[in-house]
Amino acid sequence: MHDALKLLTHGRIVAAPLTDATHPLDDIRAAFDSLADRPQDLKAQIVM
Repeated sequence: MHDALKLLTHGRIVAAPLTDATHPLDDIRAAFDSLADRPQDLKAQIVM
């Protein structure tokens, strides 16, 4: 995990194409519930 964070921090990996949905922390329940409607997505991004 540490290596992945380093790659993201230094711009070696562009995360935008991996993120289809972004949710604020207050909507964390909706973020996880929405995954059922988007089976092609593996993760939901939570923004603090």
